[in-house]
Amino acid sequence: MSKIIKLSESTLNKLVRRVIKEEENEWVKVSPEQYLEIMKYASYNAKGVTMLPQYRGKKIWITGKLNVKNLPIKSLEGVGYVEGDLDISNTGISDISFIDVKGRVSDYDSGVDRIRRQKIRQEKLAGAQSRREDNEWSPENSDDEGNRARAIIEFIENNNNSRFGGIKIRTEDDSNRLVELERYLESLLEKQKQYDEEGKDSEGIYADIETTEDEINEINDMMDVYNLIPQERYGFYSMSQFEVVSNNDLDGAEFAVGTEYEVEKSCRERLDEDLDNPEHFSESFIENHIDEDEVLDYFRDHYEYDVAENPDVYFNEGDFELSQEQEEKKSKLEQEIAEYEERQENLDSEIEEPEEYSRMYDQIQEHIDSLQEQIDDMEPDGEPSQDMIDDKVEELLRDVKRNIVDYMKDWGMDIAKYINKESAVEDIINSDGYGQILNGYDGNYDEVDVDGDNYIVMRVG
Repeated sequence: MSKIIKLSESTLNKLVRRVIKEEENEWVKVSPEQYLEIMKYASYNAKGVTMLPQYRGKKIWITGKLNVKNLPIKSLEGVGYVEGDLDISNTGISDISFIDVKGRVSDYDSGVDRIRRQKIRQEKLAGAQSRREDNEWSPENSDDEGNRARAIIEFIENNNNSRFGGIKIRTEDDSNRLVELERYLESLLEKQKQYDEEGKDSEGIYADIETTEDEINEINDMMDVYNLIPQERYGFYSMSQFEVVSNNDLDGAEFAVGTEYEVEKSCRERLDEDLDNPEHFSESFIENHIDEDEVLDYFRDHYEYDVAENPDVYFNEGDFELSQEQEEKKSKLEQEIAEYEERQENLDSEIEEPEEYSRMYDQIQEHIDSLQEQIDDMEPDGEPSQDMIDDKVEELLRDVKRNIVDYMKDWGMDIAKYINKESAVEDIINSDGYGQILNGYDGNYDEVDVDGDNYIVMRVG
């Protein structure tokens, strides 16, 4: 059983103080400004800074953000902690794994970034070589992905001299020749080894090896379908996207390939984004593709409510009509007048005595006049009828329709929400074509046939 050691409180305090002192002695805190001034003094040699007496054997603690972007620095040796962001962009710094950074690290085009990108490139080349060795995208074995890659190679071949500066494309014969050369090189190396062991003159073999390696390198620098790396994590809208990884001028180029359905769908996706910002289009184009019915429905809802609630704003006194009850009463009075007028007309046949005729005629006329007076005294009750409201709303909507964009602007409406995108997209596709819509690189595209399947190919980067 191990012995338990008990520490007194004073002993424990001494131990803690010693640890703290050792920890404090291990670090030296420097402001970012001080560190950059010292680095400048040391010709930006970080190792030189660590040799200065005040920093020798200690780790440097930068007390804020450290920005060495664009400086001729290859190392931050000695720095152990940055109490903020660290920016090493566009420098030769290739390792910061020993630095604890509290904030964000920016390393674009630094040694760290180049190493990372080279590692990614090597991984891509390894995957490509594996597909090449398995003959994965040959015409006999090719799947849909391989067919798309072959379509891009044919696109490059078809446009080689006009667009791509004469990129050398590896043929099947080249690949067969490469196999022969590699076997031949292997035999030459064995022969060279044998000659060296036997002390024979191997100058001729060295020359053959050099010539063979040059031819192998020349074929390896040619481009084939396996130099196209599928971009699995993202595509070009609904199309497939491939990146070129090669030793020629097309290294890093990007190509998009898709069926006509995928290309048209991609155009719609792209234009749907663009049409969310109608200021990018001419006013006349927007006017031609506003969803008029939807806009008018918006104004109709507003006017139907507003006219009914605020009739005095929309009508004069002379605009109002009799209510339905008043119209019914008027109809009855007019019917009664008609009946009395008919009785007047029949008096000739009913009364022969002139005086009696005159008396009865005047009596009926007096009653007719009384009825007419009731009609004439009728006045609208000040409430618009539904027909009046409907007619006024339609009148207002006709004015909106004549000046629809002005109304939308005056009312602060988001025009993008009322564009008939289907109509606008069809118009743009028909007038501009796929290349102008999708291909911001050069606006071009070609149609390529691969084993009976038609693909549209364009360079997009």
